[in-house]
Amino acid sequence: MVRTARLSGSGAALLPPKIGSVEDVPWDLANAIDHGMRICSWQENLKSEDIPPVWMMPFEDELEEWFDALSEKNGTKGDDLPGDTSVPMMGNELSDRFRS
Repeated sequence: MVRTARLSGSGAALLPPKIGSVEDVPWDLANAIDHGMRICSWQENLKSEDIPPVWMMPFEDELEEWFDALSEKNGTKGDDLPGDTSVPMMGNELSDRFRS
């Protein structure tokens, strides 16, 4: 259900009827939706060998260890993404007139 809601662009389908605002969503439901969204994100953005095993997904401590080990394996730290590099800006004659 979370994947379908994610693809439709609205999580409103995951909320119980008569919820007037996000502030009215019970904490445990909001946490479960967030966790489901994170799992979908992993499945969409990570290589299959980097996705944690299914048994591990409900355990935050295990997931933290998994991703720490993955960061060490890939040579990244924390939020750094492999291949995330800074590229210097290049100029050209069309854009030079806009620079001051």
